[in-house]
Amino acid sequence: MILPVSNLQTKTLYNKKNNVDYIEQKINSCQFLEKSKYQTSFKGSLFSTHYFIVPYSNAEAKAREDQIVKDKQTRENAIESRRNNLQTQAIEETKKHTALLDSISYAHGTNELNDQIKTEFSEKVKMERQGLYNNGIPNCIMIEDPYDDISKKLVALTANSSECKFVDLNDESRNSLLDNLWETLQKSKRNFEKTKERTLIYVKDFDRLITKGQNSFENIDSLKDIMCRCAKDFGSTIIFRTKDASKLVSEAVQPQRVLRIIVNIKSAR
Repeated sequence: MILPVSNLQTKTLYNKKNNVDYIEQKINSCQFLEKSKYQTSFKGSLFSTHYFIVPYSNAEAKAREDQIVKDKQTRENAIESRRNNLQTQAIEETKKHTALLDSISYAHGTNELNDQIKTEFSEKVKMERQGLYNNGIPNCIMIEDPYDDISKKLVALTANSSECKFVDLNDESRNSLLDNLWETLQKSKRNFEKTKERTLIYVKDFDRLITKGQNSFENIDSLKDIMCRCAKDFGSTIIFRTKDASKLVSEAVQPQRVLRIIVNIKSAR
């Protein structure tokens, strides 16, 4: 069925035969029509064109409405996808920025701690070997690191920078560890008397030997005595790590026994 458009919607176009785009614009301006349900039909002469509104079939109208909904959903999905991509990019950029700041902080913090050890220990050892210094070398170096991570690197850096003989003690048994420590101290003493070369003794789990409530008073008193004499009597320095110095016997980690290095940064890995 062809429905002629009323005078309000009828337009006469001169010299615009087949100007479909223009006609479509005029039809779209009729706000009271459901545009998805109608199509246009053209009739006219060379100099005038009249158009009519021809209803779509139900199937055609339904298909057109479905396509409109589909197109709208496609646009919304594209917008949502773009939004998610931008959010993901922002998160990744934030992570990169944070990682960079952590890396800078880590490098700066590690360098500061390493410089502290060099100043308080390594440089004094070098000066002693040159005959310029023979006092104040630490008996023990305790690296307190709650993450038990950077302390490992600091032990290696200290060993590499100190010009000392390096000994690594690692025993599961407490008694065996004490026996090996005493034996190593005796060897260190003989080596120092002969060569003037100091020994840096890394004792893994040394902190468990001076942990509160886990050792006899006799053992702790014996260790406290040794920790006061390492540098002077045995030509050596004990270096060890701990996560929490508050769990250790406070008398054993006093300044006259221990150079305390506190790690307050986390590894940037």
